Amino acid sequence: MKLTKEKISKHQTKSSIRDIYKLLLEHLPERIFYKDINSRYLLINKTFADDLGISPEEIIGKTDLDIFPRKLAEKYIKNDREVIKTGKRKEFDELYEPGGKNFIVHCIKVPVKDRNGKVIGILGIAYDISEKVKLIKKLKKQLFIYNRTFREIIKAMMDIVETRDPYTAGHQKHTAEIACAIAKEMGLSRRQIENIRIASMIHDFGKIFIPADILNKPAKLNDIEFNFVKTHTAQGYKLVNDIHLLAPIAKIIYQHHERIDGSGYPDGAKDGEISLEARVIAVAEVMEAMTSHRPYRQAHPLEEALEEIEKNAGILYDKKVAKAALKLFRKKHFSLRD
Repeated sequence: MKLTKEKISKHQTKSSIRDIYKLLLEHLPERIFYKDINSRYLLINKTFADDLGISPEEIIGKTDLDIFPRKLAEKYIKNDREVIKTGKRKEFDELYEPGGKNFIVHCIKVPVKDRNGKVIGILGIAYDISEKVKLIKKLKKQLFIYNRTFREIIKAMMDIVETRDPYTAGHQKHTAEIACAIAKEMGLSRRQIENIRIASMIHDFGKIFIPADILNKPAKLNDIEFNFVKTHTAQGYKLVNDIHLLAPIAKIIYQHHERIDGSGYPDGAKDGEISLEARVIAVAEVMEAMTSHRPYRQAHPLEEALEEIEKNAGILYDKKVAKAALKLFRKKHFSLRD
């Protein structure tokens, strides 16, 4: 009698579990289905059936070719074949058009195997991601507008500096090109390279506070004038740090004239106290400045600029940055000008 009661209890438990599974299957908002190896539907839940406008029983034995537009159905069946062939789970986003409706779903298909590991069917679940896709498209559009506005801000800032200091027109742009090339040679991250690019393009923005007669002086600056020019890093930092979009690169601008041995400005920072991005720009700017014409001197040959970097690697300039710059110009023949 006790054994019979245990059997009845186990049977009731199994029946109860099946009822729970059925309840879950019928009320989940996702589309759930089971197919045989010939892509014939053996089971779908109520959500899927409601989409199709039929009862779950009506779909048994049918394939996607009986339900969906041919091109779409063939795509679904092709995915089934891949799951059956590989015996592996497959995920994909696809168009879903039940009864004239239009969704984009994220579908997961997994192989169902027997005890011997043979695939005997496919279990699938599809999530409606239409709203998510719409949101992503909206965000991409907003990002495009944001990036365009950002580029316009940078361009305007560059133009302001060049209007004040026409003798160095193109200096920031060329410095950015060299700095980014060095950064790539060093294998820096995309984020670091982008910060270097932006900081390089506006690294002299603080010069808008320097009197034009000093910036345009056709002779070497005296100590008083040079000390005045040196304030441009701190001035640039203050301006850029107050602009939310540019705040992350403010420190790079502040430090781009610092040197490894502490002989730079504005703080006399040394080695590890200087951000890597600023160290890259420091080398790039020296390369650009030395090989460009100035009112008080002619441009130096490229090799002289390279010798300056080589001679002072580890003293004024970061060793790794210097090494990358030398390799870039001497071995890879990077062009300094467009």
